[in-house]
Parts: sequence; structure tokens; C-alpha cells
Amino acid sequence: MTLRGRSLWLLVWIGVAAACQRAAPASRFPSARDAITRMRESHACSRGLVGEGRFDYLGDEGRVRARSLYVVARPTSLRFDVMSPVGGVISTLTSDGRRFAFNDVRERLFVEGPADECNVERALRVPIPPAALGELLSGQAPILVHQPEQAQLSWEGGSYRLQIQSEVQASEEVRLVPRDEDWQRPWQEQQLRVTEVRVSQQGLVLYEAALEEHRAAKLAAPRVDPDGIDPDVPPSGPPCSAEVPRRIRFVVSFPFPDAAARAQIWRGAFPAATPTEGLAYDRLARLNVAGGNIRNIALTAASDRHTTAKWEGLLEPRDLSDLAVEDFEVINHGGMIDLTYDCVR
Repeated sequence: MTLRGRSLWLLVWIGVAAACQRAAPASRFPSARDAITRMRESHACSRGLVGEGRFDYLGDEGRVRARSLYVVARPTSLRFDVMSPVGGVISTLTSDGRRFAFNDVRERLFVEGPADECNVERALRVPIPPAALGELLSGQAPILVHQPEQAQLSWEGGSYRLQIQSEVQASEEVRLVPRDEDWQRPWQEQQLRVTEVRVSQQGLVLYEAALEEHRAAKLAAPRVDPDGIDPDVPPSGPPCSAEVPRRIRFVVSFPFPDAAARAQIWRGAFPAATPTEGLAYDRLARLNVAGGNIRNIALTAASDRHTTAKWEGLLEPRDLSDLAVEDFEVINHGGMIDLTYDCVR
């Protein structure tokens, strides 16, 4: 079955969200695992999602507003198109869960690689894996890999608070709220709405997402052959009333780490096989650099410590003298230059 959503806002900015408090339902979920299972069951009937929305980005580069089209096919496939105001596709992001591709027409840029959060960040400015983005668009919370004892569930501030400590030095907080019509039902029959998701790693928040205006999506109409040759293709799967958010607000902040945060980043920056006994992390934290720089320094140090390769003897004095322009590959042509025909001598 394919669900069709209509007005999705994807906002990237710095903000604070507040919610009204409400007493807990009479029948509460007994464990975090039960809440996660019920959240997934609420969307189990949906095979995919097709939607149209508006993309609104606000960052250091300025503000970008554009229309967007997206297709989510469970479990991990995603396509996200950003449209020009005058028509045509500005950029396209695709992922099948393993491979990632991004094409930016304006910048004449094509990128492909693994389906990870780094590549999505280059395209949408949000460091989130493609599969997790697809889950959020569908109204679900992406759940970090964890052991049952690493997840806790409580009722705070008018919603369930799901806290997860992952096995990869990451943590997650998810806010879940039952639908109003399910408030008096047993927890086994309650449908849960995901309202907030926050993912952190090594004490730094990677992203926050607020999901709002949940409504049941319409069942997609049968696909009709405009030439009338082939029969209509109805949507697959059973009838479904899964809810999807009409508005998603991503909050991405990049605070410069203080000394305590830098020490924590240093502790998790080295590869597992790197001998780190005797390292004074507090002294390393005096180096006033960002987390990404710490990671690069640690990886470089680990590589230099264990490699047997040497620069000596790799190049002779005139080895590069025969290089020609044709030996280089153009990676990025840069931005388009307006043709004004105004000659300046």
C-alpha cells in the first residue's frame, strides 16, 4: 500500500519547542520495548509514502525555499527531489539503504557513495542516515541499535519519554503521545504519535526533529495507463489508516565544544585498535579545536603510528614535470556566471 501525504514542511533552524502537559493514560506501556513495538505496529500496514511539500532551509548561507517531492519505500529506499520555483528539478537525492546518490543541477555536482549521514548532510544540511530520514517522513522514530536494558520509558511533561543508550556511543530521546481517541484504551490498542526525536553522539546533539500536525494519509489511487492499454494497478496491501506528520522541523546546531566536551570527544575519537594507555585527555582538550578537527587529528595519528609506508623514495625531483592539463579531472565547475554582455577592459 502506498500512502500519500500533502503538506510537509522541512525546516532547518535553531529553535525551542514547548508542549502542554497532560496526565498519563490510565493504561500505560509497561516497558520501552512494548512502546517501540506498538509504534512500529501503527505503521506496519504502510508499504510506502508519496508526498509533496515545501523545503525551507535557514543557515549561514542564507535561506532557501523550494517545493519538494519525496517517495519512501520501506524498509530503506528513499527519493527526495527539490523543485525550482519556475519548474524543473534542482536536486535529487536517492538511496536504497546501501548506496547513496545526489545530483545538484545548479552546482553541476554529482556525488555517490555509501548511504550514511555524512552524505545526506552534504545534500540537505542535516546529518541523518537516509533510512532514518525516510522513517521520520513516514511518522516513525528511527531507533538506534541497543540492548533491551539500554532503553528506558517514563511519562514526563505530557508524553512518554523514551531514552536509549546505543552501543555506538550514541544516545537518543523520543517523545511519544497516544492519539486523543486512544487515551482511555488499553495500551495494546493505543496508536502512538512521534512528536520529537533527538540524537546525540559523545555528548553533542547531531539533530533534533519535531513532528507536528499528524493526520491519516489517504490511500493512493490506482495507477491508470493514460493510453488505456494496460489495466489499472491498484495499491498493494491491506487498507491502512497510518498517520503521517504534515510538518517536520529539523533543528541542527553546531556549538563549539568546551574543554570538558573536547575531552569527551578525544576519548572516543581513536579507532578501537589504537593503544591509548597513558593519554592525558584533559591536556589534549586544551587544544581549542572543534570536534571534527579532533576526529581528523586522532585518525591521522593512529594511521601514522601503525603504517609502514614512508614518503621517502616515492617521488624523484622531476617526477611531476610531465603533468599536463588533461591529467586532471574537474570535480566541480563552480557556480554559473551570468552572461550580461557588459565588457570591461
